[in-house]
Amino acid sequence: MFFIIFIYIADDKMLMGEKGEKPADYFEGVLQLRDVTDEVLNWVHQEIIRAGRARIAKVQEFKNGIDIYLSAQHYMQAIGKQLQQRFGGVLKVTNRLFTRNSLTSRDVYRMTVLFRQLPFKTGDIITHHGEKWKITGVGNQINIQNTTSGEKKRLPADKLV
Repeated sequence: MFFIIFIYIADDKMLMGEKGEKPADYFEGVLQLRDVTDEVLNWVHQEIIRAGRARIAKVQEFKNGIDIYLSAQHYMQAIGKQLQQRFGGVLKVTNRLFTRNSLTSRDVYRMTVLFRQLPFKTGDIITHHGEKWKITGVGNQINIQNTTSGEKKRLPADKLV
């Protein structure tokens, strides 16, 4: 259960954008955090406030995580990469066509950045196919090393979860 509530309202400028052209509920994408610890939630919240590069338009809580609607796509990607490097987990970035700009005739996309924290971290010992393996790296691929033979493998994170 998550007890952290994302609230960040600095002033009317922050809500309406610097020139006032974007409403408070404007967002370019969703940062989805699934199966994460409170430490990750606190870090994300503090990072968004510290950097000031995006506004939080809306927050939705789910049984296994939280969705944060942000106003900057590139910043969401940067946060996702930092989460993966700092806490280890699976990162998926997708986008979908939202509309077409009537003035420039360019496609406008909404982005989804999913970060799913893994239940283990670098240095943990796990059992895989009856043998003990040490985790040497965590990301979309998991690097493991056999504790007895020293054999190294790289596996998709989905196989170990």
